[in-house]
Amino acid sequence: MKGKRRIVLLAFLVIVGTTACVQKENAPTTAPRSELERESERVVMEQVNAYNQHDLEAFVETYAPDARFYAFPDTLISTGHADIRRVFSQLFPAAPELKAAVTERVVNGRIVVLKEVVTGGPQGTPTTDTVIYEVVNGKISRVWFITGGFAGPQT
Repeated sequence: MKGKRRIVLLAFLVIVGTTACVQKENAPTTAPRSELERESERVVMEQVNAYNQHDLEAFVETYAPDARFYAFPDTLISTGHADIRRVFSQLFPAAPELKAAVTERVVNGRIVVLKEVVTGGPQGTPTTDTVIYEVVNGKISRVWFITGGFAGPQT
């Protein structure tokens, strides 16, 4: 009887050990990031840094000349460098403590999605916003705001 128990125990350990190895081998992995993803993320994070530093020219430079801002999903709120410059040249001096802290980031090809906590805005209370960026040819071409309050240009 003891011999049968040992065999059953040994068989159990082999099965559990094999299952553990299979699960580990089949665990989800992070795929290597493409050059497009690295470039998209770099441009968007340059934009966040310029925003946080209130560097208007560096901020505008991250956008395509005909960039479009939308309130999600499709309400156009701003178009082009002139609008970006007009809105942010007023906003940065009016809200000197304005900052965006990125709390989550997803990059998929030319799309970058950021969850941001924005503080120091005109309303005076922090907001949590989701911002979707599309990067084309090294510039942000379209932006969609899903906002919990102030997150971007309002015309």
